[in-house]
Amino acid sequence: MAINISKQLIANGKVVRGYIGLSLQSLTPELAEGFGLTSTKGALVADVIKDSPAYNAGFKKGDLIVDYEGKEVPDASSLRNSVGIASVGQTVTMTVMRDGKKLQIQVKIGSEQEQEKLLSSSAQERLGIVVQPVTPEQAKKYGIEAGQGVEVVKVNLKGPLGKAGLEPGDIILQINTQTIANQEELGAAAAALQPNKKAAFLVVDHRTGDAGYIQAVIP
Repeated sequence: MAINISKQLIANGKVVRGYIGLSLQSLTPELAEGFGLTSTKGALVADVIKDSPAYNAGFKKGDLIVDYEGKEVPDASSLRNSVGIASVGQTVTMTVMRDGKKLQIQVKIGSEQEQEKLLSSSAQERLGIVVQPVTPEQAKKYGIEAGQGVEVVKVNLKGPLGKAGLEPGDIILQINTQTIANQEELGAAAAALQPNKKAAFLVVDHRTGDAGYIQAVIP
């Protein structure tokens, strides 16, 4: 990883992490038993972001990724690191367990810019809102730590959060137990929400400055 980072710094002056659009989790003994496995090795696909490289390659929820480029995948964290240090544009091969059978899937590594665009689109589509960063003035006004939360600038009144009473100017601090610091984190959290289930949003009311939770069923 250190060698890869140093090469990127020399070539680009910055580190560009790879992205494919998978929400991953490690296997617990209970999950492994449910899949009929005797080992907890591998990375379980919890969600696939629509129109992402992984989505276009054919990954599905419930896939268990056991091999990356010929090497065993011990857990979700190691796979995230492997994807993160891969070169943008590189095509990698993963072995997946699906319905008790092994299959190989090739996927082209995307860029952070693609990720940001897709996650922003995902948040807008699923939540029915458009957001922007919280300014230092807003953070001071509402007593929010710097770099915390996103301001809502547009709300679809027919969307899930519009129906729940969210308004432009409100600030989203948290979705369920996940804190939100920027648009990318909002998009990732939105993409990972279970469909047709309630989610809790910690929001600062722009009218009163008070923070409180609202609930919405996200499609």
